[in-house]
Amino acid sequence: MVVRLERLMGSDRVRLTDNKFMGTLLERLEDEEHAEWLKRTKLRKKNERNRSRHLAIEGLMEPGDDMQDLTKHPVFR
Repeated sequence: MVVRLERLMGSDRVRLTDNKFMGTLLERLEDEEHAEWLKRTKLRKKNERNRSRHLAIEGLMEPGDDMQDLTKHPVFR
């Protein structure tokens, strides 16, 4: 907890009664959460794309329009 506070705010001291400090802390926590959310979303999209490509290669799913590069795959020749 202390390490995260130091990383976000540059100090390990918490000023609970300082409105500016608490506002900045909240903003940085929200920014960090949003960045993590974007990272997870990007990873899920990549994993889903790979899963869809695998299914298309195995013949369990028709390749979508975004999978034109699969037409060169030996399975589709």
